Amino acid sequence: MSDEKNEEAAGGEQRPPLVNDVAEVLWGVFRGGSKLLAKEGRGRLESYQAKKDLEKLYLKLGRETVRLIDAGEIDHPGLAVGADRIRRQQAILDGLEPVEGEE
Repeated sequence: MSDEKNEEAAGGEQRPPLVNDVAEVLWGVFRGGSKLLAKEGRGRLESYQAKKDLEKLYLKLGRETVRLIDAGEIDHPGLAVGADRIRRQQAILDGLEPVEGEE
């Protein structure tokens, strides 16, 4: 009995084979789950980045459209109305006081 206590104190704890089997199964489940979570996380991140890139492209297209309307290279009633709304909103923004911390 003193030999068992010495092994436990020295860190040489012996586990029954059933505990080892259960530990291996649990470790496998944990590793599989963590890999799945990492894969799903990467997928969500890629989706978020793709949506963010698409929004940037739309913004760039909108700015370029307003510039082309202002230059007279595009003449379309629907686009002209949108460009007017953008100009009015920009004028409002330009007239507002800057928020503290912005400049």
